[in-house]
Amino acid sequence: MAGGSPDDLTWLHDAVVYLGAAVVVAPVCARLKTTPILGYLIAGVALGPYAFAVVKDMEGARGLAELGVVLLMFTIGLELSFQRLRMLARQVFGFGFVQVALTATGVFIFGRMAGLSLEAALLVGGALSLSSTALVLRLLAERSALNSKLGRLVFSTLLFQDLAVAPMLAAAPLIALADETTTPNIAELMTAFGLALGAVFGIVVFGRYFMRPFLGVISSLNSREVFAASSLLIVLVTAWAGAAAGLSMALGAFLAGMMLAGSGYRHQVENELVPFRGLLLGLFFMSIGALIDVTALIDLWREALAATAALILFKMLVITGLARLWGFPWATALHAGLLLAQGGEFAFALAAIAMGGGLVTEMQAQVFLLATALSLGLTPALAALGAWIDHRLERAGLPSLKELETVTAASPGYVVIFGYGRAGQSLAKVLDAAAETYVAIDHAPPRVLAAASQGAPVFYGDAARTETLAALDIEQMRLAVVGVGESEAGPDIVAWLKARRPDLPVYARAETKMSGEVLKAAGADVVVHEVNESSLHMGGAVLRGLGRSRDDAAAAIDQYRQAQFEDTASFIDASGQRYEGKAPAQGASA
Repeated sequence: MAGGSPDDLTWLHDAVVYLGAAVVVAPVCARLKTTPILGYLIAGVALGPYAFAVVKDMEGARGLAELGVVLLMFTIGLELSFQRLRMLARQVFGFGFVQVALTATGVFIFGRMAGLSLEAALLVGGALSLSSTALVLRLLAERSALNSKLGRLVFSTLLFQDLAVAPMLAAAPLIALADETTTPNIAELMTAFGLALGAVFGIVVFGRYFMRPFLGVISSLNSREVFAASSLLIVLVTAWAGAAAGLSMALGAFLAGMMLAGSGYRHQVENELVPFRGLLLGLFFMSIGALIDVTALIDLWREALAATAALILFKMLVITGLARLWGFPWATALHAGLLLAQGGEFAFALAAIAMGGGLVTEMQAQVFLLATALSLGLTPALAALGAWIDHRLERAGLPSLKELETVTAASPGYVVIFGYGRAGQSLAKVLDAAAETYVAIDHAPPRVLAAASQGAPVFYGDAARTETLAALDIEQMRLAVVGVGESEAGPDIVAWLKARRPDLPVYARAETKMSGEVLKAAGADVVVHEVNESSLHMGGAVLRGLGRSRDDAAAAIDQYRQAQFEDTASFIDASGQRYEGKAPAQGASA
């Protein structure tokens, strides 16, 4: 190395610059009590080629920075099992699809009105329909809101957007080369789509039948270094496979993480990769900031600001309106709209394709890139605004978390009910009749206000958020009932409670057999399958109506319950006896 030329050390120079910037930015942002993302973006602007040009190899840095997004999506996949992903399917393929379609169509129409060609408007519409997965998920993670109602909505939307990248990347070159004498090659599009599906299937099979046994062998070596290297190898292989098949690298890594979500190696893998993730994500945000051409902004500031405002306003209105149609409250809908209102990193790739095909002028491309970059830079502020609006709208006139903390601290042996819907209200009446102390938590303001007006101890809060759970005095808690439903954060609540009070009895309501399995795996002691239990009560009434004795009816019900749920959960028979797994045969002593 001593005889090498200075150019050979470009990578080392850039590494020192980025690490030095990270060392400065992180503590300064912590001191200012703001997200470090904004600091990284500003640092990127200063270090980039359009300002002081301190970083010399932008392409190399950008390639390394993308690994931060890959690691982020992999670790998020570790928190989301395949079963739980199925629970989000309606939001992913329903809400996500409609959002992308409506946003792309609206931007396409606006682009045509602004004078863009048909091909350019198509590319711009597709690009700006997507948001920044890395930025938004990092902001949610900082607020411990990934598993909240808001977090699940935003994540589902971003996941579909990542899925949409594959067909967009396949179609973009064809659109850029299309003219009046050519037509898109349908065969090529179908081939690309087939490769993408094949990659998803391959990664799932790879994860299920290779990754877990592989990590088992590696773990037996008792070498932390080898385990860390093997974990990183899995991430890179799956990311490469996803990219090779036309998917995003991040999506490939996400699928791999999801395959390890239910394994015993999940926490160990996450612990090994988290330090790399934080460092590379900082590099990623700096690389995004470096794309902002400050000189172009001086010349085109009116156009850039107008385009940025139009983009943010339009996407916010589309997402907020759709969230309301999907039944989300105003606070959550507005918060999601503000979080997802920016353009995504994918826009830069499509801009390059549009410029290479001569579809846009240099000025149009610069306005497009500036609007995307500025919207990314404004996202932390928009997220803070969304959180403020959420707080003001949802909590106005509602019992505060401070009141919840006070009540539970003064209530030894209380029962907590998560979810105050019909099932929760019925349970509360039973506890009232038995003179048992309880508190209930619900995220629907009308229900909380109605209960509070009647003097019921019901408090507003999203139980998936750490701040809500932390307000409970868990040491005073006698029993917990998780009844928020399969599409909510029931498993996360169960796991949180069991992690802090392993001895705490936790009862959970499941709407389906699959959700019961997830709740049981999370640590629930007793799982009650709602639909089946109501059907069994009807069956017992029918049998009594046919002349069977009460004991005969109860025996038939317990036999069916055993056959259906012996492998999925604890259950309680008609006599009140609790069984783990398989119930004893009829007539056997309990």
